[in-house]
Amino acid sequence: MKRHMLLTVVAAFGLLSVLLPVRQGANARHHIPPLASPGVPDVLDKSIAVLPFLDVSDNQQLAWFAEDVREEILLKLAKVDGFKVVPSSNAAYLLEGNVWRVDNRIRVHVQLINAGRDKSIWAETYDRDLPMDSL
Repeated sequence: MKRHMLLTVVAAFGLLSVLLPVRQGANARHHIPPLASPGVPDVLDKSIAVLPFLDVSDNQQLAWFAEDVREEILLKLAKVDGFKVVPSSNAAYLLEGNVWRVDNRIRVHVQLINAGRDKSIWAETYDRDLPMDSL
């Protein structure tokens, strides 16, 4: 269970490192481009929806883990000043992901999408060793 939390926190902080620019001089380390056309009335520029993470493993035994990763990310994002976690129909940005197991490793893939442009602006894959008896 400790490894499960570690992987969840790593994924959440990886996402936050993109969403929260780290200033170095006058330049931000990461830049999230604005929406192409914010013509949809209820879309906030700093709004994000976290879509359900998918278990894409052969036997679908990680569905609970996929939901836990999503919930952990939602909890972390809810604490970020200036961001709004909203339903996907009203979000400027979408976060989607999937999880799967390969032998004694678990992999989490996360992608941040600019909803107005329907374009991926960041993606990361996290791999961790996880013995078979840990899940």
